[in-house]
Amino acid sequence: MKRRGLLAGLGAVALAAGCTTPDDAPRSALSLATGEVGGVYRPLGRALGTTLGARWRTEAVATAGSVENVQRLRDRRNQVAFLSVDVAAQALAGLGAFGSKYPLRALAELYADHVHLVTALERGGYGLDGLAGHPISTGAAGSGTEVVATRLLGAAGITIRGFEQHKLGLHDSIAALRAGIIDAFFFSSGLPCTAIADLVSSGDIEVGLTDLSRYVPTLQSQYGEVYSTGWIPNSIYTLTSVSTVSIANVLAVPVRMSDEQAYQLTRLLFVAKPRLSEAHPEGRQLDPRSALGTYPVPLHPGAERYYREQKGP
Repeated sequence: MKRRGLLAGLGAVALAAGCTTPDDAPRSALSLATGEVGGVYRPLGRALGTTLGARWRTEAVATAGSVENVQRLRDRRNQVAFLSVDVAAQALAGLGAFGSKYPLRALAELYADHVHLVTALERGGYGLDGLAGHPISTGAAGSGTEVVATRLLGAAGITIRGFEQHKLGLHDSIAALRAGIIDAFFFSSGLPCTAIADLVSSGDIEVGLTDLSRYVPTLQSQYGEVYSTGWIPNSIYTLTSVSTVSIANVLAVPVRMSDEQAYQLTRLLFVAKPRLSEAHPEGRQLDPRSALGTYPVPLHPGAERYYREQKGP
């Protein structure tokens, strides 16, 4: 009996060694392209990465923003990315910074960005059309901010040669504004943008936001319904309320991603909502009913499966 028991035990050990359970299997890597420190992509990406870490070895990478994020997906440096839909539309069409079409797919719409044009009031506090000839930061190279800022200036009749352009990230833009190197800067962000809120509350320099809503129809006529009108109320920064340009954001993946992986990513995105909401107020916007609205980026079939299941039989 002892011998038979020992043989049975050895057989069980051999079986266990040959049939590794999913919990024991090595986890594959999954890298997320997020955005700049001080914006919204970065805290949401880190919070999402924490939840995804239960299934994959996850890394949330800081980037310049949407244009770089598409490039990182295309080059296979990252597998998931936060993107503004105007940049995503460029990638799908092979326009702008993208020399060829790149077939992105979306897992969900997340929240809407609002374009901030922050000006130093002591140097004028002018409207967009008054920026001609002034030193301005149009956002970091590779950012979605740079795309929409350039388009807005064009809508106001200001060409690249018509002003002193600086391509600075958010924190460098704020430092340059304080130092008098620039008179204004653009940044596209959810609400609030913590770095801009810190600038306002510091009292180091008096700043204001510029109303940009009059340019929305021009942007829509040239680039489609990726742009709409948004509102930055006084309660966000204790500055005068303004209407501005609004742009939806999506969580995007390559078209080559398997349906099962896209399904699990979408499922875990909604599992992560409490963490996302804690990381930034825009995390509360995630909702399966509105998350389907990823135009112009098609939903990945794996994400479609998740949303069908939420509707029930």
